Amino acid sequence: MEWVERLNQSMKYIEEHLTGEIDYEQLGRIACCSTYHYQRMFTYMAGITLAEYIRKRRMSLAAVDLQGSDERILDIAEKYGYRSPTAFNRAFQSFHGIAPSSVKDEGVSVKTGRINDERRGVVGIVQNLSAIAQQNAASTQETSASVTEISEIVAEIAENAKELEGVSNQMDENMARFEL
Repeated sequence: MEWVERLNQSMKYIEEHLTGEIDYEQLGRIACCSTYHYQRMFTYMAGITLAEYIRKRRMSLAAVDLQGSDERILDIAEKYGYRSPTAFNRAFQSFHGIAPSSVKDEGVSVKTGRINDERRGVVGIVQNLSAIAQQNAASTQETSASVTEISEIVAEIAENAKELEGVSNQMDENMARFEL
């Protein structure tokens, strides 16, 4: 279960650095694997890519900031790594289906389901890990059953081989008698 702890540490690192730069190499070091393998492992367990997860988490937090603070939209965009207000606006609208200015100025609430989905993303990873562990346990049981079946077959073959050896010896004796 050491790898689960490492995964949790890497998730903590991501959450702590959402307003800054996230170093993928550091994530790999935390998880004791290469950057490439960490990204593949994350995608397999979370069901989305690491970059997509980070982008969605940032958009979710940006919506919360827009709703609950007096910060300017541009400041919030920069806080989450967007250098261009146009890029932030496009990404925000794509994710939430509404312009950030509507959330900020008009008090329109965004779909909280998406934010909850992202929080569930971490839980989803743990659930995926649990499912993988269950599949591995089932696979181990199947493998164990297969090994037992194979052992029985090998024992039967060994018995048949002994019988054939006896028959072969008898044939050799009979052949020896006829040669005399």
